[in-house]
Amino acid sequence: GKDFWLTEKPELGLAHFAFRAKDRSTVAAAYEVAMANGAKSRLSPGLMPHVHSNYFAAQVYDPDGYLIEFACHDAENK
Repeated sequence: GKDFWLTEKPELGLAHFAFRAKDRSTVAAAYEVAMANGAKSRLSPGLMPHVHSNYFAAQVYDPDGYLIEFACHDAENK
């Protein structure tokens, strides 16, 4: 899979950067580090079954307003 994903859709605002994490705890840790360093939460760590059954992600806006996502695609026990 892709470890880094980037898309830009002017109708949605600024760019959306997504980073693939090795596990769900890494998603949660990345979210906490981002929040401690000035990010604003868009989506706290959790499952996003509308994407797919194992999609676990968190999203923040960085201080410049960019959407940053941390995501794990694997089942919890992997």
